[in-house]
Amino acid sequence: MPVKTALERNSRVVMLTYSDPLDMVDLIFSQDSITHDVLDKASRPIHAIADLSGLTHLPSNILSNTRRLAQVMHPMSGTTVFVTNGVFIGMMAAMLTRLAPRQDMIVCRTLIEAWGCIDERLAKETAKELMST
Repeated sequence: MPVKTALERNSRVVMLTYSDPLDMVDLIFSQDSITHDVLDKASRPIHAIADLSGLTHLPSNILSNTRRLAQVMHPMSGTTVFVTNGVFIGMMAAMLTRLAPRQDMIVCRTLIEAWGCIDERLAKETAKELMST
């Protein structure tokens, strides 16, 4: 299976792990599943880590679908962190962040760095919630 998903950090983070061979059907199916199973039921923002480090090739039609993927972000979507150590895939992830400037997206080189970004956001949200009660 080219897309594996897991809920982490008390169901506040979706961990997506991608591997070859990946096509747009896989991407759209995983996005729709997460929307239906997680985001539609969420009462607080759900963050995501998309581990692209297992990919050597992107789907052939990714460019034509990138804008669609970027513009259909769910209102309960939090920060998305892309993890890649490949130059080309990193450039494509960076391009996606520019196509959706209203969405909080980050590109990191390691999972440790990605978890650091997510944990920082979760801590800020928790502090903010505690201050408002």
